[in-house]
Amino acid sequence: NRHVNRYAAGLANLGVTKGDRVVIYMRSCVEFIFMAFATNKLGAIWVPINVDYKGSWLAEAIKDSKGKVLLTDTDKLPRISEVLSAGDYGKLVVKSIDGAALPAHAIALDSFDSLPDAEPPTVDIDYGDTCAILWTSGTTGKSKGVLQPHNVWINAAESAKEYFGAEKDDVIYNCMPLYNTGAWITSIFRALIIGVPCAMDEHFSASQFW
Repeated sequence: NRHVNRYAAGLANLGVTKGDRVVIYMRSCVEFIFMAFATNKLGAIWVPINVDYKGSWLAEAIKDSKGKVLLTDTDKLPRISEVLSAGDYGKLVVKSIDGAALPAHAIALDSFDSLPDAEPPTVDIDYGDTCAILWTSGTTGKSKGVLQPHNVWINAAESAKEYFGAEKDDVIYNCMPLYNTGAWITSIFRALIIGVPCAMDEHFSASQFW
């Protein structure tokens, strides 16, 4: 919660308020989760984008998301710069991968770690308010943004809690991508509801799984 509060402070410093959108185009990591929760603490909406997107699909997803902030990794920057200019996505926050340098107009994500961890001002949020916008897989046409209210996540996670029958000493393992609904329902939100740890890999590896 203290980490999330620091991220919320960082977003607030960038002008993010209730109803704004924060676009997340980055690999699955704990910072992704912190940013999603921080966005919601401000009453804002997080919009994750498939990390396999590139070209026109990536450009359209970012533009149509209408984000006030875009969070990404340094190794994703070339894909973004190929199809978009700095004015297309608001403020840019970047996580450095393996010490890679950031562009001059970017804000380092790790700079949020030194911000105050006090609770942000309380924002009136209804359970039916939009929590996140997730892009569909695009199997039957171009991807479409689906509005996910807060109660959808919690109701689905409560159902998953009963379905999987987790116990207090369990650890939930997630290797699904965080731009996918399944990861949040079966792992992230379910772990919070049950009160157990969640271990996470960036992706699934058949050779390394066991």
